[in-house]
Amino acid sequence: MNKGFADIYFQPFLAKYPEIGHSYLLELKYLRRGELNGQLLEAKIGEATEQLSKYAQDPFVQATPGATKLRKLLAVFHGWELVHREECHAEHVRR
Repeated sequence: MNKGFADIYFQPFLAKYPEIGHSYLLELKYLRRGELNGQLLEAKIGEATEQLSKYAQDPFVQATPGATKLRKLLAVFHGWELVHREECHAEHVRR
């Protein structure tokens, strides 16, 4: 995907479920135990947000058939603990 890959892309199976209104990009980031601080967490969130925006513009994602709203999600883990999650709210509707 555009010189990089999203961690997970949930492409809707519209042939079987035409009523699906959403598709999803999920970017996961990881901080090792003992690495957690506010500055590093913000850096990981910023990196994930930039990557999701780039992946959303990828021709493969843009070519998804149907008119689904693309939901861009990110999660940051500190070891096994989820320390941040959010949805990036830039609108992307493909037709």
